[in-house]
Amino acid sequence: MANNIDRATNGTHSIVNYSLFVGVWWLLTLLYFLPTSFLDKFSIPVVDIAMDALSVLFSFCAAVALAAYLGAHSCSNAVRHFHHRNANLVNADMKPQAYTLTNGVCNSSANTQQNCRQAQATCAFLWFGWAAFVATLAINIMNGRGSGANLRGGIRRGGPSMSQV
Repeated sequence: MANNIDRATNGTHSIVNYSLFVGVWWLLTLLYFLPTSFLDKFSIPVVDIAMDALSVLFSFCAAVALAAYLGAHSCSNAVRHFHHRNANLVNADMKPQAYTLTNGVCNSSANTQQNCRQAQATCAFLWFGWAAFVATLAINIMNGRGSGANLRGGIRRGGPSMSQV
């Protein structure tokens, strides 16, 4: 999406800017998670869960909104526009127009087809990222509450406890 913003001549749609924000948020989140995955003393389970939960929320909102604004169209085909109330695809008063020229996400620069393809790829990556953060959120919740321990404790090592020796 940064490429779409960089090439824009007419401004960009707000969902393009929000999608870029989500990507930057993910990078900042990963910068926090890299040291905490290797060094136990930097991990705070409440912060881990909060960062994952915010990432899940932000990415879900961006993925749904971007998919809604893009619609399910080919970036190279022309389509007939129709009213959502009337699902009839062939209306006599409507003329076929290029999808990318009329879509607010795609028409920010001259190469609308490239903008469309990049926006569709971003949408796919947002959904994959959302699924990954849902998985890490579930793992962090299970690790934080697995044995009834408080969420402020460190990461438990895999060795036996004294009662098992």
